[in-house]
Amino acid sequence: MAIDSQNNVWVATSTGVTKISGVELSVPDLSEEANIEIYPNPSSSNLIVKTELQIHDFRLINTAGCEVKCPSLASVNDLQLDVTSLDKGFYILDIKTEHQNIRKPLLIE
Repeated sequence: MAIDSQNNVWVATSTGVTKISGVELSVPDLSEEANIEIYPNPSSSNLIVKTELQIHDFRLINTAGCEVKCPSLASVNDLQLDVTSLDKGFYILDIKTEHQNIRKPLLIE
């Protein structure tokens, strides 16, 4: 496989060479993700999420891939989670904004 100066992708197979045109060769801009603050992380009590983005929804996922329920207080741009009842360990906070889902790792102590 090779990419030429016009961003055409050339793929060699057992039956010949194929040219693929019009392929987007960039990674989507994830700069919105930098606008999210989560603290304290690690946490053992209340976890605060602050962002300039509008939070539409969120999920807290444990290492088994199951959604975990915990008390929360949410406004348009902020979220506060009470993690005192959760088991110690790693979790993923999946935040849904208008344009994307952002996943952040959390450690509960």
